[in-house]
Amino acid sequence: MKSFFEMLVQDILPTARSLIAKKLISDYGLSQKQVAEKLGITQPAISQYNKSIRGIKYHLFQDQEAKDFIDNLTKRIAENQITPEMLNYEFLELLKFVKPEIQKDRILQNFSNY
Repeated sequence: MKSFFEMLVQDILPTARSLIAKKLISDYGLSQKQVAEKLGITQPAISQYNKSIRGIKYHLFQDQEAKDFIDNLTKRIAENQITPEMLNYEFLELLKFVKPEIQKDRILQNFSNY
């Protein structure tokens, strides 16, 4: 079983980026290159998100609060209110919306190993 931190890097962050990238392309008409610049990642990563090859654990953000947060964050990114550097802090805020049972179980498991 993955630790919470492995899940953060391998599942949560890519899924959040995927959801945002897809919205920036479909709702705001941005190119993959523009999205990559706004998110501070590569265009090939955006291509993989757009094709659902990467970042596909959508169940992590099922509740309405998470969807609203992602919609608002996407809008702020599209309107240049958030820089790639600031985005890391926004992703930390997004962790509040990860399904609580996943968050709690993974964190407890991670610290019980010490």
